[in-house]
Order: sequence, then C-alpha cells, then structure tokens
Amino acid sequence: MVSSIKSVLNVQKPSHEAAKLLKQKLLSSLNNRKQKVLQNYLLCKATLCDPRYMKKYGEVTHLSKAMNEEVGRYLRHMGKSPAALEEPATAPQPSRTSLWAHHDQMVSSAEPSEQGYFSEEMKLYLSRPLLPRKTNPFTFWAQSENAMPGLSAVAFKYLTVIVSLVASEMLVSTLNDVLSDKSVLPINTSLKGFL
Repeated sequence: MVSSIKSVLNVQKPSHEAAKLLKQKLLSSLNNRKQKVLQNYLLCKATLCDPRYMKKYGEVTHLSKAMNEEVGRYLRHMGKSPAALEEPATAPQPSRTSLWAHHDQMVSSAEPSEQGYFSEEMKLYLSRPLLPRKTNPFTFWAQSENAMPGLSAVAFKYLTVIVSLVASEMLVSTLNDVLSDKSVLPINTSLKGFL
C-alpha cells in the first residue's frame, strides 16, 4: 500500500505551494515508512507469498533467499524433506584410484543441493504472472501444492498474517478527508495529514 500511495503521489502535479510542500513531506514520510516495512520480515514474507503482489512490492531477490531458508527449515522440522534430498545410504568407500570413486565424486558434486531445490520452487513461483487483485491466494496455493510442496506449506503459514490493508485504507481515507476540507489552512494541512 505504501508503494501504491507513493506512485499516486509521484504522478500528482500540485500548483499551490502548500500542496507542493505537503507532497514533498508525504513522499519523505513514505520513504521512511517503506524502509521500516521492508525491515519487517513477517510482512515481507506474507507479501511475497501472496500471488497477487509477489513481485510488485519489495526486493524479491532478498526476500526469495529468506523464503528459501524458511522453506528448508520448515520441511526439516516437519520431516517432509523431499525424497530427492534425503541423504543416500553410505556405501563402502572404493579405493582412491578407483574409477568408481571418481564417478561417485562427480555424481555427488552434481546432485542438487537442498537450497537449489527450493530455489527451483521459488523460480517457478516467481515466473508466474501476478493474479488479479480479487483472486483468493489460498485457492492458488491449494492448486499449486503438488508443483511447489515446500513453498505452499510455508505460504499457508504466512498468508494468515493480516497485512495492514485496513490500516492503510483508513490512512488514505483520512488524508482525503483532511485534504478536501476547505476550512483547513494550507499551512496546517501537512500537520493534520501527519497526525
């Protein structure tokens, strides 16, 4: 919501000096608020897990790395690690000069790591287009559970976080009321807007 308000403010071209000052102060305040929001990993992960907003807001590369780690921790904790990631049984070690030792070393270095596996899920998820705003994200994750089992499990966990949509809508509504009130002097508009 902070990014949306910022985009709308950037488009506005106020003609009065008081309105220009208000726009400047609002943009400054929104930049500070956006930095604080980006530091709140709970909200960032909830936004990244929502297929309606996943790539639109926030720094996706930084968040996807954190989500990869979260998916790995969650699956290890739940004991749901994919079969491809389970450690193979240790076979007797052949001699160092053996052809099979060289082969085993090549195979072990070529096997995907756990982090790589989850990165593939994240790449698959981020390559999808954004869903329409009124789409139910829970339905999306229920349908995508087979394609992205680790990520969908974590997404259900983070989608229960209520992102401050209501609070943001209340803020915008209040700002509209304050700015449209004719009895407020231009010098006091910025003060009332921040209160």
